Amino acid sequence: MTWWIREELGGMHFGDQGLDERLLKIGEKLLEKPSVSLNQGQGDWAASKAAYRFFEN
Repeated sequence: MTWWIREELGGMHFGDQGLDERLLKIGEKLLEKPSVSLNQGQGDWAASKAAYRFFEN
C-alpha cells in the first residue's frame, strides 16, 4: 500500500524536501496500523518525535 500513500500525498510540497519525505513516512506508518495512536504507529520514539515535530511545523 506504499504506492497508495505516494499517489495520494506525493503531490504535497512544503518547500522542503525533508518535510515532503517526512509526510510520506508518517502516512506509510499510519497506513500499516490505522487503529493505533500516532505515537504507537510510528514504531519508536525517534520516529514519533519526528512526526510530532512535523505536525508542529
